[in-house]
Amino acid sequence: MTCRVSNEVRVFHVPTRSLLKVIPVGPSPLIPDITPDGRFLYVPNRGTGSSPSRSVSVIRTSDLTETIRIENISVEPHGVAVSKDGKYAYVACENVNSPVAPHHPVIGLKTPGIVAVIDVSTNRVIKRIEVGAFAAGIAITR
Repeated sequence: MTCRVSNEVRVFHVPTRSLLKVIPVGPSPLIPDITPDGRFLYVPNRGTGSSPSRSVSVIRTSDLTETIRIENISVEPHGVAVSKDGKYAYVACENVNSPVAPHHPVIGLKTPGIVAVIDVSTNRVIKRIEVGAFAAGIAITR
């Protein structure tokens, strides 16, 4: 579970409903996704207001630690979707030009969103794709 206010991911043991671990991540984490093999969780750190984040935290599930924080993804990463084959993590970023993206786009908004593509084997951004305004979520059919 991501916790935007406390900047952490909380991991629970579902059968006992007990908290296993609190993992500090970047500012305002949002919609994560896990690799198909279950080894890594990619967490976008959106940031807030005049301090937007540009990072994604990568958590190793075997020991529940942040192994790397990938910086300079794009402005306000919001959601992650990992490809079916586990090779790429696609990150929807709300706004590429403005430090404060609108919560709901208005008619005629010309500021594009970005989908950043991360190569999971290197944890580097290999491509940025311009999309419609306020790119807030992303999904891949498994």
